[in-house]
Amino acid sequence: DLLRTLGRPGDEARLRAAVDALVDVGQTSGTALGPGLVLGLRAAVPGPVAA
Repeated sequence: DLLRTLGRPGDEARLRAAVDALVDVGQTSGTALGPGLVLGLRAAVPGPVAA
């Protein structure tokens, strides 16, 4: 689903939601996502992304 979302240019709202979901999954599962990965995803997404 994430890959499908990333393949849709112009659909920033879905992409932001996917990034937020990735961060949430990382936090709730106890798996620390690499800060570089999260920052890179957020930098690639226009508009605000919840911290």
